[in-house]
Amino acid sequence: MKEGTLPRRPMVALFAALFAMAVSLSFVFAILPPIGRSLGLSELQLGLIVAPAALVFVLANAVWGLVIDRMGRKPAILAATSAAALVTAAFGLVVEGRLAAELSVAATFLLLCVLRLLLGALAGGFLPAAQACVADLTAPSERTRGLAAIGTGFALGMVTGPGIAALFSTAGVAVPFYAVAGLAAVASVLVLAVLPEPRRDRAAKSTAVGRSAWSLLWPLLAIVGLVYTAYGVLLQVTGFRLQDAFALSALAAAQRTGLALMVAAAGLVGTQMMLARLSLPTAAARMTLHIGVLLALCAMVPLGWSDAFVLQLLGMALFGIGMGAVLPSALGLLTLAAEQAGDQGRVGGLSGAAQGLGMVLGPLAGAVSYGMDRRAPYAIGVVLLAVAFVVMRWARRPPPG
Repeated sequence: MKEGTLPRRPMVALFAALFAMAVSLSFVFAILPPIGRSLGLSELQLGLIVAPAALVFVLANAVWGLVIDRMGRKPAILAATSAAALVTAAFGLVVEGRLAAELSVAATFLLLCVLRLLLGALAGGFLPAAQACVADLTAPSERTRGLAAIGTGFALGMVTGPGIAALFSTAGVAVPFYAVAGLAAVASVLVLAVLPEPRRDRAAKSTAVGRSAWSLLWPLLAIVGLVYTAYGVLLQVTGFRLQDAFALSALAAAQRTGLALMVAAAGLVGTQMMLARLSLPTAAARMTLHIGVLLALCAMVPLGWSDAFVLQLLGMALFGIGMGAVLPSALGLLTLAAEQAGDQGRVGGLSGAAQGLGMVLGPLAGAVSYGMDRRAPYAIGVVLLAVAFVVMRWARRPPPG
């Protein structure tokens, strides 16, 4: 299956699964805060429902990466999409139970925390399994293209999740939960029916990542983590930055923040869609990675040091384009290094953990530093991306593909 173009049906199944998973992870950020107060939950309780689950997701990536090569890629993906369907539907039932006064506030809070933690634990195998699956199904020259294709599905899901929540909420508070659960269930059926379990050379699997392979892996993992941390910083502080810079009301700030994040998402999705049409050899993937980090680094300048809204939008678009170039290139190069390590599952788990850790540390760094100075988060972003560029220049090159 590694010869020629991308295998169409498996890639469609992976795209659909990534889209559904991203929607299930992102839509709660739009639906849970507005309904939280009507459930009797405080802002702190709402944060505690989401934040610990994000950390569990990070840890689960590393754990799942250790077992994916033994249990297979397809079972790990099915476990994640099935969990998304069942847990999200259970979320809706808990919300309905509380609104009908059948559950206490304490019981509602406890159930929602347990459900979100369960989803984080079971979904932790999804990204490493999907990444390893693409590596198994594609030739090295098609690797960046394949990862860009499924990355587009994930990015679209993250963008449209809040919109899906808003659309279905007009039919009832709990309806978005059931709609998203249905989407995840459809994705599970598609994966079960269409996605093959790729053949792998199990004899080539090593019990540990050797020093030579690790010297290829750690710089790429560091770059992914650093770029995601910078992205997490922007997600946290963009609303504060725009509201303070333009003295906006809460509603106006939310509208401008939504526009700015949509522009960044459009850059991210558009770049990955473009890369999904190309077959990049290793040298071209490395060049794309260089360009992406530099574009993201340049984007921090107008974002942090200009109050013109047009330049804010330009900076967000530039960052999205840069990140869209970095992700498939870095992950594609990681899969090539993983082949040398003989362990796609474990390396996939580490890359998923690097992404998740960045999304945990980034918002925290942004929130703390913005309280000191409104330009401080962007200075942190500059440092993070400059370090990523230095690491990239210093890193050993993976074998050609």
